[in-house]
Amino acid sequence: MKFRKHPTADALADFFFRCSLFLFPANAAFSVGAFGEIGSEPYLLLNIFTIFLLLVSGAFVGVWKSSIIGFLFFVTFVVICFVGFLFNYEYIAISFYKDKSGVSRFLSGIMIPLWGSLFSVLVFYFSRNGFQKNIVRPLYFGSFLVVFFAFFEIASWQSDAIRTAYLPFTNVIHALMRRGESVIGRVQSITYEASNFGFYVCLVVPLFICFSKIKEVSDNVGKIKIITGLLVSFSLFSGRTSFFGVLLALGFSLLFVKIALYPSRYRGILKILILSIPGAIIFLPLSVMVFNGDYIVSLIYDSDNLSNVSRYSTIYSQVEIFLDNVFFGVGLNQYGYYYPTYVPAWADNWETNAWIYDLEASFFPSFSLYSRVAAELGLIGLLFVFFVIQYVYSKSIGFVFSEFTNIDLRILSAGVAAGIVALCFVLWTVGTFRIFNFWFLLGLFCYIRFRVENESSARRAIC
Repeated sequence: MKFRKHPTADALADFFFRCSLFLFPANAAFSVGAFGEIGSEPYLLLNIFTIFLLLVSGAFVGVWKSSIIGFLFFVTFVVICFVGFLFNYEYIAISFYKDKSGVSRFLSGIMIPLWGSLFSVLVFYFSRNGFQKNIVRPLYFGSFLVVFFAFFEIASWQSDAIRTAYLPFTNVIHALMRRGESVIGRVQSITYEASNFGFYVCLVVPLFICFSKIKEVSDNVGKIKIITGLLVSFSLFSGRTSFFGVLLALGFSLLFVKIALYPSRYRGILKILILSIPGAIIFLPLSVMVFNGDYIVSLIYDSDNLSNVSRYSTIYSQVEIFLDNVFFGVGLNQYGYYYPTYVPAWADNWETNAWIYDLEASFFPSFSLYSRVAAELGLIGLLFVFFVIQYVYSKSIGFVFSEFTNIDLRILSAGVAAGIVALCFVLWTVGTFRIFNFWFLLGLFCYIRFRVENESSARRAIC
């Protein structure tokens, strides 16, 4: 089905969407306060223009209907959130701290999955309209930009003259950072900080490895391999999240691509073990926190790292909130109102006290999406998030192992599956739905599934 009706609006929509992929690493360059939590995410802000232009062209309704998974995810998520909202309404209605009310926090929290779901639908739509020009090229040029500035950043560690020239630019591009500049020894390039560099590489490395092995992008294989190698090399000098997450992404990318190339050689127990990976990454650490939390606390506290202590205090508090509100949680985006009464005594330091008492400090940040979802949406919300991740992952693995699926689609599915493995790890270090990786992989999965189903229908028609 073709949706295009207004060529000029459609062409501009293509342009803004490509720009959103090109600029998604630069998520600290500017902020639009009126848009709340999405206001510092260029890829979401640019897609507001994309959606407007699709409305003008008459294509938007067809675009939204074309990706039922994105639609169902958002609707189901909203239903779960509102159940929690109604269950905790009496407390949410009176919650107010740091000029933020409980109701306004809930509504702003709902906007993130709304825009994320819309973005996944756009990824699916524009993939169908030109996978190489709308997906591969913007991601490649964006990664080239990241590598380009990473070179200067690394050089600035060794040369005062280069650092003097580089810092003014850094102070602008990282204007929203509390530090306001790059940190020597931690590669972050144009991303918000070093951990964001890791999130970025965890997404693009599996995809680039797969792009370099499919016929659609055969003209740019050499360039993609060089960029991939540089991103992996830089990420090893960009903090713990980058180091372990990228090695995980790299290792599983190579494994899944090998299976995709020779699926008949791999069966049985290996497939079962591979399918269990997301559940193991998500639930094993959470189980340890619930049943043997004191052991982890002793490890964190004995590390004598203030940042580790304060960050883990948020996860610890969320687990405790979850245990007191198992089924429905305390409501989406409400964790911050509970943190002051749940913060443990061992985390009494200047950073946690700033979150509680300093009106200019962060509104009780979260450093793990799993523990945050458990605390705010309860067991129902946590199982739903796991179901969505597992569904995308298991279907992708199914395509990887399928001898009847086009080899290029098997390889693309390998990239999505490896990206999901890395994402499962990354979400233990980031506590927000804004992260680009999930929404992009969801949209790309919808595109792969669409093509697999179409090719299967075509084969049945021929037979």
